[in-house]
Amino acid sequence: MGDKQRCWYVYANTSTHPATIGVGDESYSIPGWNSLAGPFATNRLAWKEACRLHRSPQYHSPDIAAGHILC
Repeated sequence: MGDKQRCWYVYANTSTHPATIGVGDESYSIPGWNSLAGPFATNRLAWKEACRLHRSPQYHSPDIAAGHILC
């Protein structure tokens, strides 16, 4: 049997305003962060959704804002 393919999600911390978003796989488990969108087959697809969400005033991604992820 082959390795299980990882699933990727957009996670959000809604205790900030706007909500802070980022991408992680299914093992991501940090208090205060919840799955917002997904699953996605690749992290690239998850970041594509994060880019879409980042354009909304409700969400902010520090990685996108800093230019680490090019939308």
